[in-house]
Amino acid sequence: MIRSRKALLACAAVLAVAGVVAAAVFIARDRRGTPAPPELTASAQGRSITVAPLKYCSLELTDCADGATAELAVPPEHPLRLTLPAAVTDAPWRLIAVYRGADGKPVPEEHTYPKGGGAEITVRSTATPPLPLSGVEIQIPSRVVDRDGIPYARGIWSIKTS
Repeated sequence: MIRSRKALLACAAVLAVAGVVAAAVFIARDRRGTPAPPELTASAQGRSITVAPLKYCSLELTDCADGATAELAVPPEHPLRLTLPAAVTDAPWRLIAVYRGADGKPVPEEHTYPKGGGAEITVRSTATPPLPLSGVEIQIPSRVVDRDGIPYARGIWSIKTS
């Protein structure tokens, strides 16, 4: 009877320690929570803003969070500077800049960057005279593709500049 009592006490002690360890791990994970979606920095004419994603999803597009379009005034003769986190540049990504043409119609320009390309980007009109920048959108791909094999965007950062 004494041996089984000692064994029972030893087993209870092991279970108690395991429970404390499991609770500590759970609390530590809960404090970290879900990581925040990556943000980028946009600056122009001495003003800088942090830009959260307009949309940010899992690679399979099953879990998404929505945000808002950021705003930063960029005069036509000044560039927009973007600093991108590794979460963007660690995969191929694209930038779509939309300018306002002399006739008032949008003039889009798309630039695709390879994995590891362009952590700091300067966006400026190459037209003479410079066209006003209306906005930019940065996109990173998901694993989900359309019928043509083109991936849907899983992350979109949007900045209105005029």
